[in-house]
Amino acid sequence: MYNSYMENLYFALLAAGITWAVLYFGFYGHRAVIRKLWKEIFEYARVTGKYNNMKGGVDFVIEPAIRELNAKSNKAGRVINALLDYHYGETENEEEKGYIHQHRYELKN
Repeated sequence: MYNSYMENLYFALLAAGITWAVLYFGFYGHRAVIRKLWKEIFEYARVTGKYNNMKGGVDFVIEPAIRELNAKSNKAGRVINALLDYHYGETENEEEKGYIHQHRYELKN
């Protein structure tokens, strides 16, 4: 009886640990947040390109929308850069330096 209880407890703890790891590294960790922010930036760029193709007689409507999308992209980029600086600011690991260089956002005007 005691052994089956302990086996069930170990199994429950193992399942909880695996669930936590999947959730943290897949959805809530800083790398997952950076990945989500980059997806947002790419979506803003896609919509901006769509608006740029629509230019014509409605520039007074499109220009403010493009400026707003650029502002949202810059805001998400500043968050990405802040996360990179916070988590990897003092790193000496070459792999992490490569990750920082690859994922750093350059602000647009």
